[in-house]
Amino acid sequence: MAITQADLDLLRNELDTRITGVTVEHVSMAQAIGSYGERFTAMDARFDAIDARFEAIDMRLDFLSQDIDRRFEAVDRRFEAVDRRFDDVYRRLDTIDMRLDKLDAKIDNRFGWQTVFMAVLGVLVLFGDVIRAAAGL
Repeated sequence: MAITQADLDLLRNELDTRITGVTVEHVSMAQAIGSYGERFTAMDARFDAIDARFEAIDMRLDFLSQDIDRRFEAVDRRFEAVDRRFDDVYRRLDTIDMRLDKLDAKIDNRFGWQTVFMAVLGVLVLFGDVIRAAAGL
């Protein structure tokens, strides 16, 4: 059996149809893959932009935390200064309290005999007649 030109043309047309069909399917699949690739590239660019924003926010938060730490340290130093001042005031108040105790002791010692004397005088004035009558004077 001999192959004729008509057989070759028929075979060529059939192969062209199949190759064209396969090519169209492959091209449409490649286009779909390309569009997905473009979408993923766009999403990747968006994620990069979001990442850059988060990085900027992170840097701002780091700066704010450092600023807050500095401010707390300043407040802590102020409280320590106030604490030292209160300690000085407490020492002064203790000194004043000791001086008042000494003065109170001096007043008690100085006027103790006078208090006893005045108490005896008061008893004599109030109960003088009774005491004289009891003593027989």
